[in-house]
Amino acid sequence: MADYNSTEAYDLSLFETHKVQEIPGKNKKKPEQKPELVNEKPKTKLEQRAEAKSRRHTLLKVSFVCSVLFIMFAMVLSSRATILVNAKTQEKQTVALQTAKSEGIRLQTKLNAMGSIDKVELYANENGMRIISGDQKFYVDPLKGDEILNYIGKPAN
Repeated sequence: MADYNSTEAYDLSLFETHKVQEIPGKNKKKPEQKPELVNEKPKTKLEQRAEAKSRRHTLLKVSFVCSVLFIMFAMVLSSRATILVNAKTQEKQTVALQTAKSEGIRLQTKLNAMGSIDKVELYANENGMRIISGDQKFYVDPLKGDEILNYIGKPAN
C-alpha cells in the first residue's frame, strides 16, 4: 500500500506556463490596411449582348415553366369540376333509377292484385258465367266474330 504521509516535495514550477521572451522588432503591430475598392472593368458590347441574351434565355425558361405549371393547375381544377358534375349527375340518375324500380314494383303488385284468380272467378260469377267442364272444348275464331264453337263445330250456348 502506498504511504501518503511522505516527506517528498514536488516541484510545481514545472506546471507553470512560461512566458516567451519577445524578440525586439519581430512582433511590432502594423497599421491595419483597408481594402481598396476596385472598379469593375467596363464590358465590351459583345459581352453585354451575351449577358442580355443569357438573361432573356433565363427569363424565357422561367416564363415557360410558369405557364406549364399554370396550365397543369387549370387542368386539375377542370378535372375536379368535371368529377363533381359527373358525381351529381350520377346521383340524380341513381335516384331516378330507384324511383323507377319502386314504381315498377308498385305497378306489378297492382297488376297482380287486379288479375288474381279470385278476381277472375268473382267477375265470372257476377256476370253469370259458369266454369267449363273438362270434357268440353271451345274455340274462338276471331275472323268470324265473337262466336264460340264447341268441338263439333256447333255454336255453344
